[in-house]
Amino acid sequence: MTATLEKDPSAPARRPRFGFLLKPGWLGAIVAALAFTAACWLVLAPWQFSRSAQNDASNAQVDAALKSDPVPVSQYLSTDRQPAGKDVYQLATATGVFDTGNVHYVRLRQDSSGNPVSEVVLPLKMTDGRILLVDRGYRSFGDIKAGVPLPPPPTGQVTVTGRVQQDQTDPKNRKPRFTDGLDQAWAVNADDLAGIDGTTGAGGDVLQGYIQLVAGTPGVLQEIGMPQTSVGPYFSYALQWSAFGAMSLLAICYFIFREATDPRGPDERNVPYPERTGASPEEMAGTAPTETGSHGRKSRSRRASRDGFDRTQLFD
Repeated sequence: MTATLEKDPSAPARRPRFGFLLKPGWLGAIVAALAFTAACWLVLAPWQFSRSAQNDASNAQVDAALKSDPVPVSQYLSTDRQPAGKDVYQLATATGVFDTGNVHYVRLRQDSSGNPVSEVVLPLKMTDGRILLVDRGYRSFGDIKAGVPLPPPPTGQVTVTGRVQQDQTDPKNRKPRFTDGLDQAWAVNADDLAGIDGTTGAGGDVLQGYIQLVAGTPGVLQEIGMPQTSVGPYFSYALQWSAFGAMSLLAICYFIFREATDPRGPDERNVPYPERTGASPEEMAGTAPTETGSHGRKSRSRRASRDGFDRTQLFD
C-alpha cells in the first residue's frame, strides 16, 4: 500500500519564490538601482570618457604646435572663414605695417599668475593689402591704472611671428567702446577690432582670426603662454562612474537573491521551548510523575540540550 501525505490545513500557503518582487518597496528599489546604473553607464561615464578624449586631443595639438616651424599666415587664415581648429596655436608669420592709431585694450583677462591684465591688440596692414589683427600680449592692470605709457610698436614695415587663434565672442555681446581714455573691448574679434583709421573691419579684406605674438618678435609685450598639458582626472572619473553603476546592479541582485533563498518558515528561536521538544508544561516544571531516578536524568538532559552541554560531565 502506498501511503499518501495529507496537507496540513494550518500550514501557510507557499508563495512563489520571487513573488516578493511585486511588492511596491521592491519595485521601487529595483527601478532606482536600474536607473542609477543606466545613468552611470549611458550618461556620466561616456561624458567623462569624451572629456578625456578632448583633453588628449588638446594636449596632442599643443605638443605638435610647440614643435612646428612658422609658415606664412595665409596658410592658416583667410578672409572668408575662421582658421581650422587643428591649426590653432600653430606659428605663423606676417609682414606689414602696424596701425598705431587703432589700439584696443581687451579687458577682464588674467595672466598665468592670476593677476588682472588686459590684452593689447591692433591691426597690421600686410604687404598684400589685407588686414591682420595682432595681439601684442598682456598689459598689467596696475600700469594701465597708473597711466604708464604703452611701449609703442615698431614703425615701418616689420615681420612678426605669432600663434594662430580663432576669433572670440563676448557672452554678453558687448561692443567695443571708448571708456576712461582708452578704446576697450571684451573679446578679441577681427571684424570688431581690425579696422583701419577707426573703422570696423567687417566687409573688408580682413583675415578672420588673429595671431598672438611670441617672445622675441617685434612689438611683443608680455607673451601669452601656451596652455598647460596634463592627463587630467577625466579618465579615472569615467572608470569610477562605471564601477558605481556595476556596484548598484550587483547590490540589487544580491538583495534579491538573499530574499529569495532565505528560509520561509518561522525562526526556531522564536518558538516556545515546549513546542520544540514536545514536552508538556508539567514536564517542563518537573512535576510530572516519572520512574525513580529518571527525573534527574531527564532534567539534566533537558538542561544539556538547553544550555548546549551536559553538566553531568563536570562530575566525571
